[in-house]
Amino acid sequence: MAPRTLRAGALELVIDAERGGSIMRLRDEDFDLMRAWDGVTDSPLAYACFPLVPFSGLVDHARFTFAGRCHELEPDPAHRPHAIHGDGWTSPWRLVAAGADRAVIELVRDRPGSAFRYRAEQRFALLAGRLEVGLSVTNRAEAPMPFGLGLHPWFDRRPGTLLSAEVGGVWQPDADNLPRRREPVPVPWGFRLRRPVAELALDHEFEGWSGTARIDWPDAGRALEIEASGLFRHLVVYVPPAASFFCIEPVSHVADGFNLMAAGFPDTGVRILAPGETMSGLIRFVPLRKSWNPLLIG
Repeated sequence: MAPRTLRAGALELVIDAERGGSIMRLRDEDFDLMRAWDGVTDSPLAYACFPLVPFSGLVDHARFTFAGRCHELEPDPAHRPHAIHGDGWTSPWRLVAAGADRAVIELVRDRPGSAFRYRAEQRFALLAGRLEVGLSVTNRAEAPMPFGLGLHPWFDRRPGTLLSAEVGGVWQPDADNLPRRREPVPVPWGFRLRRPVAELALDHEFEGWSGTARIDWPDAGRALEIEASGLFRHLVVYVPPAASFFCIEPVSHVADGFNLMAAGFPDTGVRILAPGETMSGLIRFVPLRKSWNPLLIG
């Protein structure tokens, strides 16, 4: 199935259910709000945004213990020996419904013996100048299981790009980039008030996120607000040095949250779903246009 294009006013959204249920482009008139797919590179890492289900981030050595049972996952080739981001981003989804400005896609993973058996759904809607993405996952196993959700959008790092978001703390990682301890956010990492992305070098999990983040591209007179419902109170900020992109990822839990929960850490964000139970959340992307006064930009 070919990618599907949705339109409403000046907004254009391109999704591809078969390519990991991913967003390939989000565009406001002539401006790409996410880093657009190049149309050639067939890898989720080249797409504009992909879903994180049934968990986000790394899982230490691709295994975790829950309810006295060890669950084995498939290691990711680029992150061995660890697993990462579940299997939603690498699996073909199915188009359930579509219109001119909205679409629903689903993924059913129901193999007996696998660590996770679930149905996931993404609902895309272009409404009144914004994109809304509804995410949900339902436990189809016969026993309770821990779950997580999130989105992994990629953004262009243009000259002068600014980031602002309010967070409560950060998880410090070990040598394998696995979160291991909570700390207050160090001053050099803060981005509460329009921080230049060029000053940041991060690949960290932040907690206590207010649910609102904003990216400003002053040279283009554009901005994007990201608003998330209460499920998503963790934020991954990935700003590799000298790269042409960066990532701001609303997620429901800290990476390796299953193992951290098993080790007794509170408030990991991991949700335990009973058989047949569903967790769901909503993320909005709201484009803004304005004339910039450089004297007001820190």
